[in-house]
Amino acid sequence: MGETGGPGGPAEAGPSFARALWRIGAADVSPGNRVTLFADGDAKFDAMIELIAGARQAVALESYVIRDDAVGRRFLAALAGAARPKTPCGSSAKW
Repeated sequence: MGETGGPGGPAEAGPSFARALWRIGAADVSPGNRVTLFADGDAKFDAMIELIAGARQAVALESYVIRDDAVGRRFLAALAGAARPKTPCGSSAKW
């Protein structure tokens, strides 16, 4: 319902929503980076796993939750495959 003030609309946008917008706008930006917006989890996971597989220097993965399911096992396999002597891999996740 958006602008009419229905569920999820501005009428429910409290302090935490405003703080999130401020943090996005105040984020440091450095040149040479790319941003890709994904609307689909499968496409996002595929892109992340492809980047892990192609890592040449290091992999640092931060995720709130990695589940013991097909997607989680794909990430585990990708991280294990990327973990070579010259490619340190690390992750921070709630399993």
